[in-house]
This record gives sequence, C-alpha cells and structure tokens, in this order.
Amino acid sequence: MILRLLRWFSGYAKFTAKGKFPERLLNMTMKNGIQLWGMRSDSSSLAAYVAAREYKLLRPFAKRCELTLKCTKKGGLPFIISQYKIRSGLLVGAILYIAISIILSGYIWNININTSGSINEYELREELRSLGLYEGAKISDINIQDIEQQATIDMDNIAWISINITGTLVNIELSPRVDKKAPTDKTPSNIIASSDGVITGIEAGEGKPSVKIGEAVVKGQMLVSGILEYDVGGFKLKHSDAKIYAQTKKTLSVSVPLEETVLKKNDFNTYKKSLSLLWVSFPISIYGTPDGYISTQIKNENVELFGTQLPIKITTENYNIYEKIKVKRTEKQARTLAEKQLSLLETFSLNNAKSYTKKYTQKISNGKLILTGTYTCTEDIAIQQEIKIDGSITEENINKSSEK
Repeated sequence: MILRLLRWFSGYAKFTAKGKFPERLLNMTMKNGIQLWGMRSDSSSLAAYVAAREYKLLRPFAKRCELTLKCTKKGGLPFIISQYKIRSGLLVGAILYIAISIILSGYIWNININTSGSINEYELREELRSLGLYEGAKISDINIQDIEQQATIDMDNIAWISINITGTLVNIELSPRVDKKAPTDKTPSNIIASSDGVITGIEAGEGKPSVKIGEAVVKGQMLVSGILEYDVGGFKLKHSDAKIYAQTKKTLSVSVPLEETVLKKNDFNTYKKSLSLLWVSFPISIYGTPDGYISTQIKNENVELFGTQLPIKITTENYNIYEKIKVKRTEKQARTLAEKQLSLLETFSLNNAKSYTKKYTQKISNGKLILTGTYTCTEDIAIQQEIKIDGSITEENINKSSEK
C-alpha cells in the first residue's frame, strides 16, 4: 500500500513495447536499474508500468531491441497538478481551506443550550464565558468537569448541568433547581393593621381577635393577639393567623403635561450587517450606526454548509430612528391619557384589594392636568408582627398588650 502511494505521488506511465524480442527489454532495464511493475507479455508485445521520470530512458533500449514503444496512460500527482495548472487559484484555495479547517478544528464553533424558560440563556452564556467556555475558545484549554461544578455553584437556579463536546460543537443539557416549599413559619406573632379602616369581616385562625366587625382601627393597631392566657394562670405564645377585612380609603394621582417634547419614530429605518468568524468580526454593509435617538433590534444567523453549522455568524442590526417633536394636548386629550396611566397604576397599587369603588377629580396646575382617584376599598389589612422573646414578658406586659 505504501509503495503504491509513493508511486502515485511521484507519477507513473503505462507503456506497451511491440516487436520480435520484447523480453530483451526486460533484461536491459534490470541491468540499468530501471524498475518495471504490473508486467503483461506475450510472444510479440510487452505491457508494464514505469516511473514517469524513467520513461524516457526506455527509448534507446527499445530502439536497440527493435521494439515500438508507446505510452498508453499517465497517472499520479504530477500529472494532476499539470492538468490543473491554469487553475492554480482553485488549488491554492483548496489547500487554504484544508489548512484553515484543520486549524479551526481545535476551537469551539457553536454552543447549543437546551434549557427551560426558567433559566436565562444570556446569563448562562455569560457565566460559561467567564469560566472559559465560549465560541472561539480553544478546546484543549477547556476543563468540562470544573466548568460544570463551578456553574452549579455560581448559578443558584441550576440543579445540574452536562457539557458534551463533539468535534467543534458543544451541546449543553441542564435542569433548573426546584426549591422545596418553605416550612410554615410558626414564629410567635400578633396581627396588626396595615392601614386605617373600618372592620367588615374576620376570618380567624390561630390567635385571639381583639377587634369586632364595625369597629374603626388605625394603622399599627393590634387586630389578633398571639398571647393566649389560661384561666388557671399563665400564658402561651402562638403564631397568629387570620384575615381581617376592612373598608379603607386610598388616593392615587397622575399628571399629564398639556405641552411637552416627545420622541416620535420617523419613517426612515436603516441597518448594519457584520460577519463574525469565531472571535473576529467584519462589517459587510456600507451603513454605520446612525446618529441621534435610535432603538436597535439585533438578529443573529448561523451559516450552515451541507447541514453542518460553520463558525460563522451574520449579525443584522436594524435601527429605528426617532426625532424630537413638540406635542400640544387639549384638556380632553390629556384627560384620556391620564385615565390610561391611572388605570395602569391601579392595577399594581390595588392588586390586594378584594373590591373597590373609585371617584376621579381633576384640576389644571402649572400647565399640567392632574387626575386624582379616590378609592373605597375592601381589603385584608392583616400583617404579621413578631412577638419578641427576650425574657421581659410578664403578666403586666400581657395586660398592657391586651388593652391596646
């Protein structure tokens, strides 16, 4: 096999020699150190292979033996190079492609992450980059076991992570951490009012209610006591648990200028493209980043060849351009906008209210429309207050707590 490969690299020629005594040619080549192989002969002809550089040496011997020499086939690397000499650029390109592929095969081309929505992929990639695993990293420098261990330590939301390197491709499988339900807090506590109001309902669990329906309470007042007294003397500390509903008053307010400068998107959009090869990036469009106020959307596309991802990405940055304009609003337009803003504020500020009614009032002040909402809510005003155990709890303190 090795001999055939060497003959292919040096080039060979197949010939025929016809005449009366073809065997005489064999004797002469052997005496002069010319090696022939693959010989076929009969009474009047000889066919064989010879190294391409030695074919010309056969001519004088064939003439002395009165033989007609004819080359029937040429083969090997020298003849292939000669055949494609006019396409030297193609050959150079092929050699460069092979060389670059060999060099790049020692680096990470792509990282595929199979994760659930509970884990932020961007944060995970940044964590892996800080640990030395990223597109363009040298494969021989990557310690998979160390990266897996450190990633689970640094990111609390990862239960386990598995990193597999196949060629230049990295596949990452992981599972999010599922926190066990926290044990029920049994710390001794009272329940106090989170705001002023009038009690409308009591759903008592643990503890001793100290208010009644229809009673007015103020913020911070005790609603349920966690100190239970025994008729025979002594007491017990409990973790209070109850829902205390009360009618409360709340006020929310927003303001909308009647005249202001805002940013408005215009009809002119532009984009910029770049090509990334591992850690190197090249611009491939004539446009740059526009000046002024812009918003940007970035899209990355992987380049594939015959179903194989290459270490090449095309990044497109689309720019939306905004300009400053002055906006003047009528009182009606300002009111409509203020109602939308106040409605959004209600969603977040009154989300704990069981129900509520509202009343809006408005006024114009300093070039602004001010819309105020007054709300009558029914909500749970019970919040926990830990009972501090410091050795100072006495019968006198219990009586004071009960009187509040």
